[in-house]
Amino acid sequence: MIGAAGTVGSAFAFHWLVSAPAGELVLVDVNAGALQAQLMDLDHLRGLGAHPGVRIGSRAALAEADVVVLAASLSAPAGPDRAAMVTRNAGLLAGLLPDLRLARPDALVVVATNPVDAITTLVVDSGSLRADQVLGFSLNDTLRFRAALARHFGVEIGRVEGWNLGQHGGAQVPVYSAVTVDGRARSISPRDRPPIDSYLAEWFRSYQGLQPGRSTGWASAAGLHRVIDTWWNRRSAPLPCSRLLGGEHGLTGVALGVPVDLSGDRPAVVELGLTGAEEAGMHRAGAAVGRAVDALRDALAREREDA
Repeated sequence: MIGAAGTVGSAFAFHWLVSAPAGELVLVDVNAGALQAQLMDLDHLRGLGAHPGVRIGSRAALAEADVVVLAASLSAPAGPDRAAMVTRNAGLLAGLLPDLRLARPDALVVVATNPVDAITTLVVDSGSLRADQVLGFSLNDTLRFRAALARHFGVEIGRVEGWNLGQHGGAQVPVYSAVTVDGRARSISPRDRPPIDSYLAEWFRSYQGLQPGRSTGWASAAGLHRVIDTWWNRRSAPLPCSRLLGGEHGLTGVALGVPVDLSGDRPAVVELGLTGAEEAGMHRAGAAVGRAVDALRDALAREREDA
């Protein structure tokens, strides 16, 4: 876990250990004091039956890891602009990309640093990792869509199935054509969609407007656990992740949120049958991520010039 002392990293470490997994969790962060304090706190979980396999390590541990989680990030900006994260996290990424090349060919690398789609794209473009071993964490978009759908239908969120694809937090593509409640297809007329679309578009702005001083650590940590646990145990239920596309939906060379089958050694894209409007939304999302990738490349180039 790279960035283990941050909001998402620390919440994930707690969630993983209390779930009694197999294997060892190695914590890595540049904030040595916070990391040591976290380990002291986590150590007491053993008295409550938590898994004891946790230690502080260095990035060299990547060479031995089955799963690598990249959650390193500067604190969220005070404003609602996710694009600002491009330049804020470029310096971190410049130092981490060479280390990610240490990952084993059979390892799974999960990116949980924003802008997640652009960073997932660049991690694969760095040349040492395959597209099918790098996933970006974007499950929260689908969880928010399902929450909005549950409110619309007046049911519990666990009864709703729905996918929110495309760009994480930006050019989202809620797939209204594949919504189910209790396993039965449900339609939502275009006139009923604006409140749902508004909820999705404004969620991050509303959250940041409360000035919490942190990212959504609890939902992200539980979602990361779900993604990794599903792959680790090769479960068949697909989950939404950002993954580099290679022709799916007519798009190549950008990572977007899509359903991913994690039941095999190599996570595979599940291509939903989308409507024309939804396919157009995926192309808008691809263009938006392409622009973010260009901006991130420019920021990385400036970091290297200043180094």
